[in-house]
Amino acid sequence: MRDKTSTATKDPTIYTFTVGKVDDKWKSHGLQEQFLQHKGTDVPFKAIIQKGQLASIVGDKYKLLPNEEMFSAADEIATLVGAVPFSEFKGSWYQKVDKHTFLTGEKRAQGHALYAFDDPYDLGKGDTIQLGFAVHNSIDSSLGLSMSTFTFRHACANMVLIGVKGRGQAFDDRNVLNYVTKRHTKNLTTDTLKQTMLNVVEQGRAIIGEYKRLQKETLTIATARELIKAVPKKYIPSYISIDKKKDKVTLARAPAMWEVYNDLTAGIWHNDKTGYTSKKAMFDSLHKAVKIAPQVMSR
Repeated sequence: MRDKTSTATKDPTIYTFTVGKVDDKWKSHGLQEQFLQHKGTDVPFKAIIQKGQLASIVGDKYKLLPNEEMFSAADEIATLVGAVPFSEFKGSWYQKVDKHTFLTGEKRAQGHALYAFDDPYDLGKGDTIQLGFAVHNSIDSSLGLSMSTFTFRHACANMVLIGVKGRGQAFDDRNVLNYVTKRHTKNLTTDTLKQTMLNVVEQGRAIIGEYKRLQKETLTIATARELIKAVPKKYIPSYISIDKKKDKVTLARAPAMWEVYNDLTAGIWHNDKTGYTSKKAMFDSLHKAVKIAPQVMSR
């Protein structure tokens, strides 16, 4: 790290940092935290050492959570809620995986764990969908600790990063239902991690319940008006006609709200000219229009 101390010469002074306190709490995972000093005085930074190599320099308040500890906690919650490791999912597959935990990144500092429920959720009228959940973490501050539930039709090896920062995928109904991100602060413990995962899974199940409700409801003129207010006109399905001059809305047919919801979300998601932030804002507005409870869709 450099600091310019001389305006006359404009030559930088190179500070040399030394290691003060060392925390070996996670030595069993090949991790060490080295708190830095300058001229014998503590500075608010520490080095995360991974198997003898520098993984990252972070603030001294950063709470290190090894990926292995996250994996263990996630496995425990999966067993508790009746989910299986993704590699053991017995439903339909595009491309199998031989494990459910993954390390990614140049220094393999990011950890991901995926799980699924074997039994599909019946939305009614013969339509079923699968539910899974994912947990993501890092030891170098490149990722916050995040948890999400997601739907899918077929499992696939390329779903490792689903749910990172709330992102879904653009096909096969791989939608992220809800997600929570936790910062690596002093309040982060495996107990809080487990409780948060339980909450996320239950919220995901609640959203599936909302989907079932949409399958039973049919589109009405009143709901169509709410949808027109919620999303840009270009996303409104062709069976909804709008006459602005007469302030009139008509329906060519009245499909189930589940069909309407899927038509709208597909149109929004597959628009490559719209960024993720704008898509999320439209999804939030749409969820209010179809009366999916805001607390269920919380981020």
